[in-house]
Amino acid sequence: MAKKRKKIRRSQTPPLSWVDKAIYWTLFLLVISSTVLFAWLVSTARARIAYQDPTVLAFRGRQDYLWIVLLFTFLLLGCAIPLICDYEEGQPIFGNKAITYGEQPWPKDLYPVFEPQHRKIKRRPYAEQMHRLGQIAWVAGLVLVLLAVALCLCRRNTLRSDQTIAVYDSFNRQTAALSIPNDCTELVLAAERYSDGRYGSTKWRYKIKLRDARGRKYEFCSYDFRGNQSDILSTMLQIKRLFQPESISIEGVDELEHVIDWYHLNSEESSLLLELFE
Repeated sequence: MAKKRKKIRRSQTPPLSWVDKAIYWTLFLLVISSTVLFAWLVSTARARIAYQDPTVLAFRGRQDYLWIVLLFTFLLLGCAIPLICDYEEGQPIFGNKAITYGEQPWPKDLYPVFEPQHRKIKRRPYAEQMHRLGQIAWVAGLVLVLLAVALCLCRRNTLRSDQTIAVYDSFNRQTAALSIPNDCTELVLAAERYSDGRYGSTKWRYKIKLRDARGRKYEFCSYDFRGNQSDILSTMLQIKRLFQPESISIEGVDELEHVIDWYHLNSEESSLLLELFE
């Protein structure tokens, strides 16, 4: 007969106080909300930099900052996982005054984080080495994220009121400028449905896509503009009038009703949208 395996019992740990539980849950919420706050701060900083020029009507940032947000989220997991482990193991933070830690029936090496005995607990050399390597890797990753953020904040294409498009590099230097009526050879007007990757919801947008003689594309969506929907549609109509009919392509006419509903366009704005897609 096969020998029965002995069940490995986890050592009993004292229950966490309501203060410690509240601290753990607060830290969990901070870790989760930090990613959203980080993405918002990056987007806000990019908009402030782009709109320092009062002639800028719209800007389209490079999408590389999305990878930075993902990397930042990965780094946050380095904070969340130890928190979850400590919570599951019942590691007290301030502890409970009614409990005598380090004595039976509780583990001998379990003390609240802010008690002197907790600092005296010795880890195994291998565990101590891995802990230090993890800290170094996390700090190095954070430095790389901050460096990448600094380099991506200024990378953008801007649409200006003088009917030009300006291209900026990572150091906020203008590397190219082209005149829409003189340098662009093709205009595409599009209305489309897309999925928001953050929440998986379906949304609608309309946009213009410009192509120059070298085949380079410049795209500006409805949410890339500043101003209300009437201003955005008027700007797009002005750009449309710069092109001959044979140089204009229209896509997604069937989605216009959804666009009108999504943006809650009034009768005047709806007329401008339909005129744009004629």
